[in-house]
Amino acid sequence: MNRFFFTGQATPLENSEFDDEYTLKVPSEDEVRIVAIRLRNCQYFLTGVDVCREKIFRKHVEDQKATPNGFLPCKPLVDSYYYCISQGSYGQSVSDAPTEAQDNLQKFQSCLFNKLNPANYCKGFASKAVRDLYHLPGTKIKDTTI
Repeated sequence: MNRFFFTGQATPLENSEFDDEYTLKVPSEDEVRIVAIRLRNCQYFLTGVDVCREKIFRKHVEDQKATPNGFLPCKPLVDSYYYCISQGSYGQSVSDAPTEAQDNLQKFQSCLFNKLNPANYCKGFASKAVRDLYHLPGTKIKDTTI
């Protein structure tokens, strides 16, 4: 069973008589489908990031005297995940992403490596990054199910 949840945007109305009035932007069916397909098809790489982080944790626990190099070995997997969710249309790595998507991609990486959350927990930021790419004028993100 497919489960889609509302991920639209609610913006407070300016000059509203009441404080709790909002305009609501509901994503199109195409947008929801594309985001869901991109995240599902790229889950392999996100799982790889989790496995990489786990290996680094275990190595550190087993040999606490080893020189820590952080999560740098996981960067190629993050870049592969970005390449997959962007369908390879917006560069090879996160650093090549358009400025419109950079904020959510930075939050995604911060969630993974600074806050040490599980990768699936951070997927919401990746979803927002795909939406950012989808909303670019002349987007190259296409529905691959057709």
